[in-house]
Amino acid sequence: MSRPSRAAPPRPNTAPAAMAEDSASEALRFLHKARSSSREEQRRSFWFVLYTIVLVGGFWGVPALIVWSRTVQADGSAARMSDLASEVSLFLVPTVLFLVLLLSARGAMWRGPVVLDGPTVHLLLPSRVGRRALLLPRLRASAVLWSVIGAAVGALAGFLLQDISARPWTLLAAAGAVSGVCAALVSCAAGTLVERYAVALARRAGALFAAGWAVAVAAAVVTVLSWRGWEIRWLAQVLLWSGPWGWSAQPLLWALGVVGPQAAVGSVLSLCAAVLGLLLSVRELPRIPQSALRLRATVAARVGASVLMLDLRQARSGVPALRARRSVPLMRLPIPRHASLLVPWRDLSCLLRHPSRLGWALVWLVLALGGASSASSLVATSQLLAVLGSLLALYLAAAQLTEPARLESDDVRRSTNLGWSFRALALLHAVVPLAVLLVGVAAGAAVCVLAGAPVGLMASLTACVPGLVTAALVSSYRGVMPIHLLMGADTPMGNTGPWQAVLWYGRGPLVAICLLLPVCLTVARGQSWSFPQLLWQALVAAAGAWWARRTAHRLKTE
Repeated sequence: MSRPSRAAPPRPNTAPAAMAEDSASEALRFLHKARSSSREEQRRSFWFVLYTIVLVGGFWGVPALIVWSRTVQADGSAARMSDLASEVSLFLVPTVLFLVLLLSARGAMWRGPVVLDGPTVHLLLPSRVGRRALLLPRLRASAVLWSVIGAAVGALAGFLLQDISARPWTLLAAAGAVSGVCAALVSCAAGTLVERYAVALARRAGALFAAGWAVAVAAAVVTVLSWRGWEIRWLAQVLLWSGPWGWSAQPLLWALGVVGPQAAVGSVLSLCAAVLGLLLSVRELPRIPQSALRLRATVAARVGASVLMLDLRQARSGVPALRARRSVPLMRLPIPRHASLLVPWRDLSCLLRHPSRLGWALVWLVLALGGASSASSLVATSQLLAVLGSLLALYLAAAQLTEPARLESDDVRRSTNLGWSFRALALLHAVVPLAVLLVGVAAGAAVCVLAGAPVGLMASLTACVPGLVTAALVSSYRGVMPIHLLMGADTPMGNTGPWQAVLWYGRGPLVAICLLLPVCLTVARGQSWSFPQLLWQALVAAAGAWWARRTAHRLKTE
């Protein structure tokens, strides 16, 4: 009797999977053809923007760069500045690239390199279409765009660095382009990985980015110390070999003559980091959570609409915060016994609930003091830029401290139960910024004077605080820009609408800095700071206070 044969195991039926894949490919081809008109419109917009940039750059930028390059070559000051440049650039270039990488990772928390449009998110993302087929073109486009921007910015930086190097500008521009491309590709890969692990990073993003900002501030402080003559080359080696920011900086530093043949190793490491990062990003693309893609598409659309409407406050509020806002301040202040202290008490409590404002104010204050203390040792354009940068940094510190006034201008109902008019409240909101900045600038100026900075220049910077605080209040109460400002007049140089919008947004700090800059610049050039200059600074502050009252009243009555 024959033994019955064992039945063969059933083969898996792959027909449904193959049919689903074929239908998904057919759907993608159909949508690619159906959206050809919208892609053509986007392509035209891109080429128009690129044409505008090339036209403006070729008409204004290239001739100015040529004239500047000839002036530098005729001056021959690069050889005299090479010792200082070799010390500072070892810290400056890696620090800048670390900031680029940090900002790219922070931006990926709400946008990132891989962002889908609304129809793709709502229709294709929940379907059976392969995730890689949807996301890979976005990553490829972002990598190409970031590489082009990185190459352009790096080449421009290398060209400008011929002021401190005797090397040919072609070598500097080429090396800068290589460094820019490597840094851009690493930043693109890092942003994609942040999107991939967005859910895990959501719980620890605040602490991680706080640590990153602390490292960036420390690197900036070390850069300033090296500028002041401190010998800390061992720390520069740590920056150069500690990560992609240092590896990507080495091609440019080698072109400057700061590092030796070991820069070849750093260049290879930077290229390997960029390639490996992109390969890892491509592998992790299908694993990006659907919730992360939806969030980034929604936020990008909201922020883009706010930017097109030139409502910068709304655009900023659309960016999600890394952590929830504090409901309880860092420290509780006693309730004031006098009614005149109520508004300053509210402002200080508001700042204590948002300690990041105080932190950024401190950072800008340190930068302002550093720029002012070094201005006396510089000459010509460098001195002008140092003084201008210190005033701009001091204004930004004041803008951080006037956030309570900005919140009140967004919702005027917050002050309805107070016994002051809106224009009087505008001046009361200046008490806390004035007190904090005057104490901070005076203390920092004393330290700078002990370190060798001129007394008159630091005193002049301290006297600029009231005028810059009132300028920050003008910006706080400016409201929403009127639409009619965008409809400018047509001139041979183009329409004046964009320039009118820029002037409207920056009218407060622009007027204040233009009025205070001549005083600080003359003191930085060696003249004494006397009573007439102090009187002028006081008049600027008084005019700014009147302007802030008038702006607040106009916002209330509109």
